[in-house]
Amino acid sequence: MNHLSYLIKTAPTVDPTGLEEASTSSCIKSWLDAYRQEWSDEDTEVNKNCFKVLKVLPSAATIRGLFNLHQDLFIIWQEDF
Repeated sequence: MNHLSYLIKTAPTVDPTGLEEASTSSCIKSWLDAYRQEWSDEDTEVNKNCFKVLKVLPSAATIRGLFNLHQDLFIIWQEDF
């Protein structure tokens, strides 16, 4: 018997009918809350000014291009990550 089979056989069982199902939105909200960072007012203005030219949701390539064009965005990104 391998280790994985052992873990499965010895793991406690849980009756799934007694568990509440979390909604997708609550799972996403809790995930976002764990990783969300607040921007300063100055950083928020930089983001607004750089992204206001876009009329549709930008692709990842477009966002990368904006970071290359706007040094202020690049600095914010470097500080946060």
